[in-house]
Amino acid sequence: MITKKIACYHEAGHAVVGAHLGLRVASAEVSKTKDYFGDSVWGGTALVNEIPDEFILSKIWIALAGVFSELLFAPVDHKKQTEFYEKHGVYTGDLFEILPLLDKLETLPDAPKRSEVFNEIFAFLKTNKPKLRRVARALAHSEKLSEEDLRTLLK
Repeated sequence: MITKKIACYHEAGHAVVGAHLGLRVASAEVSKTKDYFGDSVWGGTALVNEIPDEFILSKIWIALAGVFSELLFAPVDHKKQTEFYEKHGVYTGDLFEILPLLDKLETLPDAPKRSEVFNEIFAFLKTNKPKLRRVARALAHSEKLSEEDLRTLLK
């Protein structure tokens, strides 16, 4: 079950990494919605400007930032969640993005191993816990942050 806390930290991860990569983070928001089965869950979006296809590592960083931020602050059982998605044929937007990107990464010459990429992203997020916490708490309070709000929080 995706709680408000999980959704806030997930979107905060996308926003913090997007800003770190020098991308425009236009907004971040969370809201209550219905999942595939009609159950009430929290979801959200962080609007980060488009990254060209050739910047695979940046795309991977953005895509994984949400899930890794959850792991730091609001752990969920991702194995169970993934098994549920596979069983029911339902996938989150991030899963749709991450899997093909990771496959493409492995085809590139001199590409880092997945584990190296994962460790680097996770280390960055751990180092930036105060920023993640600020953004997530602000999201939990107001449920929507503007580009200006995010710039202020990410200083």
